Amino acid sequence: MGADVPEPDWIDAGHGVSFWVWRGHHYLYYRHDCPILHDNPSAIALDVPENSHVPAEGKWQVESLDPVTISPSLLCQCGHHGFIRNGRWEPA
Repeated sequence: MGADVPEPDWIDAGHGVSFWVWRGHHYLYYRHDCPILHDNPSAIALDVPENSHVPAEGKWQVESLDPVTISPSLLCQCGHHGFIRNGRWEPA
């Protein structure tokens, strides 16, 4: 994160995955022990009106924000694959 942005409170989703939702920008960030990205989080655009500039195939549906449930699944460059459902990571 940039110097002017405070470190977020990461939510432990289990299975070595953590995430946080930046509601001001309508993105979900998730991270895991990735051999490619290391400790850098991946940004996931959520399908909200504020992200109308993002192509449909690049957005995730928000089923719930409390607890967080999004779809479809998340697939990292390293092959790490799963879902965030009810605030927990479910391996695929």
